[in-house]
Parts: sequence; structure tokens; C-alpha cells
Amino acid sequence: METKLTLRLDDELIKHAKARAERSGKSLSKMVGDFFALLDDLEPTSGQQPAKDLGPVDNLPPVTRSLVGILTSGHEVDDKRDYRAHLEEKYR
Repeated sequence: METKLTLRLDDELIKHAKARAERSGKSLSKMVGDFFALLDDLEPTSGQQPAKDLGPVDNLPPVTRSLVGILTSGHEVDDKRDYRAHLEEKYR
């Protein structure tokens, strides 16, 4: 069910928000709804379990944080070994 919400905001803020919504191809209502959904994901309300602790990932901006784990390699990654192999190839 959708319910109408009236907000009172600064004229300049509304102007910028509408322009951003147009650039992103979303309605202003959708952008506000997405924002509130992000807030809900970040801060548990009473009765909700807190989101799982992601360690240092918790300090990332919400959009970046939402991308964590998307690219999984399927195998253990050894950064030092991979970087060494890169340098050996580069300086042959």
C-alpha cells in the first residue's frame, strides 16, 4: 500500500533533488523511499536484529557497502603472490 507523504524542505534543496532525480531516471518519491530504506538497513529499530557486523566494511558509504561480496572469485586469493607474479611478468 502506498501512502502520500508531504515534506517541507528548503526550495533550493527541492530544486537540486528534482534535478538529481531527473538525471538518475527516478522519481523524487522513489529516491526518498530508497533513502529511507537505506536508513532502515543501517539502523535497527526496536524489535529488529542489528545487521551482521561487517567489520571495517561498516564504515563504507551505504552504496559502496551494498556492493561488498558481489565479486567473489570462488577461490582463496593470495594478494602478495598475485602482485609478485604481476611484477615478475612486468619486468621480464
